Amino acid sequence: MKVFKFFAVCVLVAAMTVSCYNVPSVEKQPEGITKADVDSASYALGVYYGQMIVMNNLGDMNMSQVWKGLRDAIKGDKEELDNMFVNTHMSNFMRKREEVMAELNKKTGEEFLAKNAKAEGVDTTDKGL
Repeated sequence: MKVFKFFAVCVLVAAMTVSCYNVPSVEKQPEGITKADVDSASYALGVYYGQMIVMNNLGDMNMSQVWKGLRDAIKGDKEELDNMFVNTHMSNFMRKREEVMAELNKKTGEEFLAKNAKAEGVDTTDKGL
């Protein structure tokens, strides 16, 4: 469910970004919006994306590629950057990361049980617990 929410948010943000880019008024902020307003909102958007990376346990991401993807989506000049592209690549990455993390966690657990079994006062059951 968490992964689905992440994808839904990514797709929504990408769609809004690309669709808004084609509106000429997006190029400049209207009068009354200061540089400080834009800077604060821009920073908040960066924090939001960072929180999404952390919340979805994506690990250490290549920030230069994150920025490149963001710029390409805003430019809107690459037709291959559609929702299917985003969903396919993120789904593949998340599935592979979950598989790798599960294997690492299994190995760590087995190492702990093996070490703990040798500790003084520990009785091990037939099932290895």
